Amino acid sequence: MVALSAAPATTTPNVLAAATYGRGVWQIPLVTAGTQLTTATLDPASIDFGAQPEGSAGSVQSLSLTNTGGIALTPTATAIGGANVGDYTIASDGCTGKQVNSGARCEVELVFTPYALGDRSATLTVSANVQAGQLSATLVGKGLAGDWNSDLD
Repeated sequence: MVALSAAPATTTPNVLAAATYGRGVWQIPLVTAGTQLTTATLDPASIDFGAQPEGSAGSVQSLSLTNTGGIALTPTATAIGGANVGDYTIASDGCTGKQVNSGARCEVELVFTPYALGDRSATLTVSANVQAGQLSATLVGKGLAGDWNSDLD
């Protein structure tokens, strides 16, 4: 054997690597590693839905969750939180419960329907096997006064 090395606990994947002369490099997960963590990005990190009449749904906007790490990403939950949580809806969640391999991505689609006037904000959070346990993106939009008299004509 030429070399034996254990990866630091802060790296992914947590493995014991053995380099041999003529037999290549071998890796085995460390028993004490626990949950294997990877890295990922949400793109874009912020979505501006623009101005939308109160009570009227806007167009669908998409976020991409990309696995930038070396092991499979496993999103376990996608949720909207924050002050104006009711104004945002997850139209389609192509991530939760899926396995996203290294270099692959999945999509979350969102819709903004303001239920009050003015600036409206919330946060999309994706829980997964990443450092700190989650990724988040900021959601912003503005509620405008609707034309309530149009039905009376």
